[in-house]
Amino acid sequence: MNGPEKPRVVVVGAGFGGLMLARALRKASVEVLLIDRQIRRRIVGQPTTTFRYTDKGIMATIGRNAAVAELAFGLRTSGFLAWVMWLMLHLVLLIGFRNRLNVLVNWAWNYFTYDRSARLIMHPPRATPHAEAGPFEQEPETLKTPHGAP
Repeated sequence: MNGPEKPRVVVVGAGFGGLMLARALRKASVEVLLIDRQIRRRIVGQPTTTFRYTDKGIMATIGRNAAVAELAFGLRTSGFLAWVMWLMLHLVLLIGFRNRLNVLVNWAWNYFTYDRSARLIMHPPRATPHAEAGPFEQEPETLKTPHGAP
């Protein structure tokens, strides 16, 4: 977007209107691609085009069986219905039938078995008694005798 006072200055995202919205990031990422084309058009002397953005809404999962959704045509929902909508949208956006089927089977397996193995947080191994000793309290490797030696 350009301001009328400074036609050579380009503003992207929420900075132009002063709005601070989370969904402005998506619009800004689309604007950056358009700005690249606009600058190239200006360099070669072609007229610029108008930017038109269509807001498709926003969705987010909160947890198991819970999500929020606000669609562009005004529908707002939360809970299980929004969660199913989020799942279906992500399946539709995947490329290829095999990918969709694979993700659907994995999601179903994880949902019905409560499989959480991929999300484990492992603690580091406990320190051994020698690791807690200071550097001078440990027996140096050169002073250790091999087995059977006096």
